[in-house]
Amino acid sequence: MRKRRRGAIVPKVLYTGDCNQFFYFAGLYDRRGLPTSIHAFMRLAARSGVDAYLCNPNAGLAFYPSRVVVTAFDGYRRGDREFFRAHVEAENATAAQREATYRFLTGIWDRYLDLLEQGVDWVQEVARACRRTGVAPWLSIRMNDMHGWPDLQRSHMNSPLLKNPRMRLPGRAYYPGKRFLPDWAKALNYALPEVRNTMFAMIRELVCDYDYEGIELDFLRNTALIEPVASETDISMVCDWIASIRELTLRQARKNGRPYPLGLRIPSHLVLLRERGLDVVRLARERLIDFVGVANWLQASWDIPYDQLREELGDILIYGGIDCTPNDLGVFNPRARLVQRRCLSTSAPSLYGNAATKWALGVDGVELFNFFGGDGPGTLARYSALRHLASPDDLRGRPKHYAFSSNLNLGSIEDAIENFPCAIRRGTRHAFRLPMLAEPAGRELRVQVIFERKPWHEFIGIAFNGGHPRYASVAANRFLFAGDNWSHIVTQPRGLGLSQLPPAYTSRVFRFNAEVIREGWNTVVLYYGDYGDHSAPDDYLTVVGLELAVVPMFAFLIIKAY
Repeated sequence: MRKRRRGAIVPKVLYTGDCNQFFYFAGLYDRRGLPTSIHAFMRLAARSGVDAYLCNPNAGLAFYPSRVVVTAFDGYRRGDREFFRAHVEAENATAAQREATYRFLTGIWDRYLDLLEQGVDWVQEVARACRRTGVAPWLSIRMNDMHGWPDLQRSHMNSPLLKNPRMRLPGRAYYPGKRFLPDWAKALNYALPEVRNTMFAMIRELVCDYDYEGIELDFLRNTALIEPVASETDISMVCDWIASIRELTLRQARKNGRPYPLGLRIPSHLVLLRERGLDVVRLARERLIDFVGVANWLQASWDIPYDQLREELGDILIYGGIDCTPNDLGVFNPRARLVQRRCLSTSAPSLYGNAATKWALGVDGVELFNFFGGDGPGTLARYSALRHLASPDDLRGRPKHYAFSSNLNLGSIEDAIENFPCAIRRGTRHAFRLPMLAEPAGRELRVQVIFERKPWHEFIGIAFNGGHPRYASVAANRFLFAGDNWSHIVTQPRGLGLSQLPPAYTSRVFRFNAEVIREGWNTVVLYYGDYGDHSAPDDYLTVVGLELAVVPMFAFLIIKAY
């Protein structure tokens, strides 16, 4: 048993909002609109078991009325489409898309103006709402946000620093030898004092002038500081800079008479981070940080080795990140006739399963990111599920959806290494490891193998935790838990109860007694054809996903057989 730092505050469920959460839709959490809806949301969060709300006040610019840095509203007039033109035209191909985006963005910015004209600072209002509901108010600062990457020179999302080529990273080390260099690789260069001084000024204002009691430096938005491979001098410079932020939080803690934890939101690759200038192991060893939230960039992580991270980082708090979408495998929307992302926050079994992969490896809590993606006019994400995420014991016995990460079109090298797509040759097998929680008796485990359609395929087998492979299965054209609402309200067309696999894929579903599940790491082995039969070396099964369900024994499986 590791030692816990004395006096440490250990909230179990962190909820990270973004700077536009309360502005995407008018009256989303309360029909009376802003600022009332902020307080309505925080009451919902408190009822749902959220311990700390991480308010995100910035992207590439400050999204609050800062007195020390440029804000996102400077120069904007109500309904001013020209303000957004460069960004909208760079991101949207059709006139219809551009028109919808103009309406969406002017609506958001007009709602900000509504509060500014009332003299209301929404970041202060969030802190007040937290205090009234007993939710701890924390900050989450995006350290190198690149939402304006489609037009670095002109996008309304970019700061004057980022618009200056001299302040940017070259980006070449990310894509050596390639002719195409994406602009999102040309982020702010933290080797330059102008960049560090500007970010420090904003952080100091937020820590010292606002009523918050914790702060997270979000290096997943984006994972760029120094051009790789950073020198020891650059690494020490970044450590010293974070130490100066630590001094701010310690001073504020003494002033307030309560701890002011400082942490990082990071990917799981600590060596990669160090090569970019951020030595997380050193920061933890020197007690410059209190916690880390470890996650993927956008898709949820399922197999980050939190147990290994614990050995490397020692006794700081570790939070497992629960993000936007289960993986890169989309769901088919028959009404819109397109494949769209699945939204994890609209599925209670997915929330339970993803949280279980963290608790099974000994995390101290979970951090929800982009959870509000399931909130939209007339519907909200599964807030009732959040109260069950704070304890592994509360998760046991509940229906769970497990999955693996993939890279079909959304991959990021910062993410934990993806498992799919994976081509398996006939006569061979492939193993996958997944952390899970052990389950009480009376539960069934279902394993779904999702693969590219082909005119004919050999039989498929699944073995679990060293057992014999099983070949009895049922064909299905729907995801497990087909009754869930997989629609991401903010970014995708409205669609309730989406469950159909994309037309290019089909699947087989296998059944096991859930007693085969071990606490911690489990191994799933996929067999294609008769093991050892190499008579057809050109016959491959292209697997795009492996998903699992834990349900009560004999529960009805919603599938459509072929």
